[in-house]
Amino acid sequence: MGHRFSTWAALPVVVLLSACAEGAQTTAMIATSPGAMAPTPAVLRNAIAIGAVSGGSNTNPLWMSEVSDSNFHDALQESLANQSMLAAGNARYTLDVLLVSLQQPYISLNTTVTADVRYTLHRGNGTQVVYSTELSTPYTASVLKTPIGFMRLQVANEGAMRTNITSLISALRAAAQPGQPLAN
Repeated sequence: MGHRFSTWAALPVVVLLSACAEGAQTTAMIATSPGAMAPTPAVLRNAIAIGAVSGGSNTNPLWMSEVSDSNFHDALQESLANQSMLAAGNARYTLDVLLVSLQQPYISLNTTVTADVRYTLHRGNGTQVVYSTELSTPYTASVLKTPIGFMRLQVANEGAMRTNITSLISALRAAAQPGQPLAN
């Protein structure tokens, strides 16, 4: 009887220890193509190098899921490469990125996270800013699709970042249209 009780008493401890938060994963933050897109504008094709990526945080497994600078950098790099925007050598532009905030709830059923990111595009690797924008994108992870809370927060973080990167790609495409800042 005593052995059976100690086994059952240890079960909540095992469950709690296995319920550790994980940071947002790079592959889940890669931008999706927003619908049928026209080819990448020539001025952006193989033209962007990623500069500084900052503002992220490493995840403390005993606390909440976060987005690290390195995972954000890698997701942004892969997303730009998928759109033929990433420069392989000398770049026409350098993109600096600041994760201004990641607004997360402490407790929720349907978990909404909002990513606020400032993007600054410089000519070459210099200081001349040719385009700058701050994008705020929410994403909600449903309790029905992801019933475990700490995993739901991770999914919401990844979705907010993926949506933000997708919005950046759309904004860059719009800025490269005739009469816009990147058109020349």
